[in-house]
Order: sequence, then C-alpha cells, then structure tokens
Amino acid sequence: MNAFGVNYNQNCVVYTEIKNPWHFKAADKKVYDTSLQLFKTESKTREISFTLHSYKNNENTLFAKRVYLSADENVVFICDFIKSEKDICIYTDFVIANSDLSASCNIAEKNKLVIRNAKCAAKHFRLFSEIDGNCIMDKTGLMMPQSVTKCSDVIYSMYEGLYSFGKEHIACFGFCTDTVEKIVGWHYIKTDKGYKVEPPSKGGGWEIAMEGRYIKLYDCSDLKCVFSTEL
Repeated sequence: MNAFGVNYNQNCVVYTEIKNPWHFKAADKKVYDTSLQLFKTESKTREISFTLHSYKNNENTLFAKRVYLSADENVVFICDFIKSEKDICIYTDFVIANSDLSASCNIAEKNKLVIRNAKCAAKHFRLFSEIDGNCIMDKTGLMMPQSVTKCSDVIYSMYEGLYSFGKEHIACFGFCTDTVEKIVGWHYIKTDKGYKVEPPSKGGGWEIAMEGRYIKLYDCSDLKCVFSTEL
C-alpha cells in the first residue's frame, strides 16, 4: 500500500494515502477533480525524520506540498500547503486501520479524534488552518462515518468549513500514539509559538510553530529548534 502510517510498536493506527491525501470542492459546491500527481519526494533523517512530497495536476493549476515529521515513536506531524488558481475548499482524508475490526472512535472535540483498537491508540488533532493568510480554526471540523466497526479501512475527513474557500491553504495536523491505557495522558497545549505536545510524564515533549509557510519544531527538553523548513 502506498501510504504513510501513524504507528505504535509497528502497529498502524491511522494512515494517509500518499497518492490521494485530499479531495476538493470549488466555490460552486461541485466536486473539484484535480487528478493530482506526485512528482517529487525528498526524505532525510536529522535529529528527527521528515519526508516532503510535492504534487501538481495535469493543467498546472493546482500545486501541493506535504511534510511528514516523525518526532519520535509517539509523535507525528503532517503539514500541508496547497495553492490553486480557483477558490476551493479542502477535505483532508485519513484512514483508520481496522483489519481486525477492533477499532473504536471518539470525536472528543471538533478538531480532535481519539482512536483505539485492540493493540494501541492514537489522538489526532488539527492544530493550524489558514486560507489566504486568515485563520479559520473556528470553521474547521471532522466528518466520520457512522459505522466504524464493520469496515477494515474507515475513511474520515478533516475539512476547512462549509463556506471556507480560497486559493492558498495551510494546515498542520498532530498525532500522538501509545497504549490504550496511556493515550489519555497525551495532550496538545496552545502556546505563544504554536502547540506543545505534552506526554503523560509531563516532561519533555515537542512544540510546533507555523509562521506563514515556515514550520519550526522545538525539543521542549532544551527548547532547541530541531527542524525548520518552508512549505
């Protein structure tokens, strides 16, 4: 499967398809068929691991970049930048790995999903969302099928808003993974810079900040910036 998996102890909880991670709607509310093609991939390992995927459609009217940041075995960030020639709304798609049909989900908040299965668990957050330079976090939300336990792969979408259209889109998502018992102790906390990932021990963790198209990731144990890039 051509996908990026969010895992704990080699058990996948959620994955996102690399070929088609989004679907789109135009301002006229019709489905916008983009036929995006992945044309470039860069992967590096420094103090953390990151992969950058670049996309474009056949008409060169829509471009996208996605960065995967694997901070440690418990924390993953996904950051997107999408630019279109027409006003669009973006639905970011994720898939719950549920081959053993043991998964259960709880929409804890409109931008927070908790997923548990027989082996591990995850919390999924939308942390940032901007359209044309304007924050739209008050409009974003989550679409989840009614039935999760009957399907091996359950697709859900985090959307920008029913009437949130624009040409330049920036989004950042955060994941925490752990055992079913320990997942309750993981939190994302708003800070002056962005969001801090707080582990159950309350010590260390990570802080991610987005300044326009720039991503910065800090190690909270020493406040050192360990990653920085432009989308």
